[in-house]
Amino acid sequence: MVSKRILHIHQDYPDGRVYPCTRAVANLIDAVENETRSIEHFVLSINRTSNPLNISIKKFDQGLSVVYWAIPLPYIYLPVMWLWSLIFLRLLKSSNFDLVHAHKLTTEGLVGEYIARKRGIPYVISVRGGSDSHNINRLPCCRKVFKRIAENAFHIFFVSPWMKNRYPDYFLNESNTKLPNICEYSKSVSNIDNRNNKYISVLSFHQYKRKGILPLIKSISLLRDEGFYVCLDVYGTGNAAYRKVISDYIEELGCQDQIDLKGEVPRDDLVSALKKSKGLLLPAANETFGMVYIEALMAGVPILYHQNTGVDGYFDDNDIGTKVASQDVFEIKDRVKELVLSNEFFSNQVNLLISSNDFDLFYTNNIVKEYLSVVGA
Repeated sequence: MVSKRILHIHQDYPDGRVYPCTRAVANLIDAVENETRSIEHFVLSINRTSNPLNISIKKFDQGLSVVYWAIPLPYIYLPVMWLWSLIFLRLLKSSNFDLVHAHKLTTEGLVGEYIARKRGIPYVISVRGGSDSHNINRLPCCRKVFKRIAENAFHIFFVSPWMKNRYPDYFLNESNTKLPNICEYSKSVSNIDNRNNKYISVLSFHQYKRKGILPLIKSISLLRDEGFYVCLDVYGTGNAAYRKVISDYIEELGCQDQIDLKGEVPRDDLVSALKKSKGLLLPAANETFGMVYIEALMAGVPILYHQNTGVDGYFDDNDIGTKVASQDVFEIKDRVKELVLSNEFFSNQVNLLISSNDFDLFYTNNIVKEYLSVVGA
């Protein structure tokens, strides 16, 4: 028997259209449905277009998909989104909901708060650092509204807990918890003696700038000049043109014998490679979550990561590796060097972390339990 209906609002939902999407929210809904049938989920999937001729509305299995027109420019975006929120409200007029879950603070939050206020029902929000920090920075005229949305939310789920420290004035709402993305992990204590001398990096090649792969490669060449010979296997796939940018840079620096572009491999093979490696090197900026960091830690190896992004904020009390404040080549070089020199220490700390209960919040059953404790069943 259904006791609650939740309206989910998400801009990257897999609704059958050709727009970019992620399964993060779909995985959460699927996991909750596997746990209980007392909650009914309806998804309002919204996809932005800059061409008004592409506006369209269609139903799909889990709800309603809308391609809406908006231009993300200051002083234009907010009134346009309020107009669309009114349209969304009318499109949903025949449906009853008990709770709205806006799966980002910014765009989805604008829509979710409006619908919840007009319906007289509570709303919760998820905070996803990549998109939310981008919108907060580029839309100064919306910041007061974003703050109000966070302040008045029934609860805040932090997919990116580092956002609390980056924007402390936005998140004074005391009703909040960490809620990582769902992914199937298997943790294992790593045998340091069985490792090779290689480090791992993982990316889609078209994201090479955001992932910081070029400054990482440069830092490895600088370490070679200092007498530290770091070997790196780069896993991933993408357009041949982007791959060529990376391979040409490796050749330009004369690092062909240190850095190998391995291409795409099955997930199990990647996890196996991580377990045999000395660690993950990925100074990616503006990363919402970054599942590969968790996979590396659960494989028992330390990581180099970027602060105020990705998994930063989940392991503040643990020595899981080294982190950089920027993608500056010399800072990355120093942090890679620290990871090399103290690899045994960091590896032992990661193994201690694995043996503890600190990873429990990343398991599906605990994520679902936390979610249901807030939204109710």
